[in-house]
Amino acid sequence: MARPSVLALPVLLFTSSCVIAIGDGAREQAREERHATFALDGAATVRVEGRNGSLRVVQGGGGEIDCEALLTAWADTRLEAEDELAAMAVVAERSGSVLRIHVDIPPGLHRWAAAMNLRVPAGIALDLDTSNGRIVVEDPFPTVRADTSNAAVEVRCAGRAELATSNGSVALSGPVADFDIHTSNASVTVDLIGDWSGRGEVRTSNGAIALSCSGRLRAAATASTSNGRIRGVENLRREAGGFLVLRTSNADITVSAPD
Repeated sequence: MARPSVLALPVLLFTSSCVIAIGDGAREQAREERHATFALDGAATVRVEGRNGSLRVVQGGGGEIDCEALLTAWADTRLEAEDELAAMAVVAERSGSVLRIHVDIPPGLHRWAAAMNLRVPAGIALDLDTSNGRIVVEDPFPTVRADTSNAAVEVRCAGRAELATSNGSVALSGPVADFDIHTSNASVTVDLIGDWSGRGEVRTSNGAIALSCSGRLRAAATASTSNGRIRGVENLRREAGGFLVLRTSNADITVSAPD
């Protein structure tokens, strides 16, 4: 099977602030803020890859994506850290309908981090991936996939949401159609806007699950916990179409919707 062609997109605007180098006795750190603007060029999905840092997305930008990135490099000496930071670059690559925004790093660099704030046009599907950093999507995009670890996820969505983390809470809101949420040792909150009859799954541990719907919640449900109470599930209208799976441990499950 032939590999898809990859088109590297040029950075249309790129500026940087001053470099800060900090010694911690064992290694040196250099940090720099970067600003890049990328042409969307008809892409339907934007994939953003960070590392050891947060990702935040809001709507805007017309046909372009604005990206503000905070990059960090660690090395044994201050000069090495600054040199490695200077070699790092925020880049975008196009493969089919997907525009991938990530950090190009010099060979051999293992200790680095990237946090990003992005402005993305409405109607674009989001695919967000980082670690040890919060993911926040402030406006309702049609499809959101978000994956991190040891941090919270907060997303507004107007279609399908697939959210995963560990040791961090998850909050989903908006006129969501379908959702799949996985975390551990943390709570999950889902606020559905309007009538809902989709498919949704929430799995966590040692954290409460609270699901509310502003409209008619037309779904059957299965819910299970240990050392906690299950409330509101018995009031659901078991109508065809919608289905909920809610599972946790050592915490409560609460479902609420208008009668």
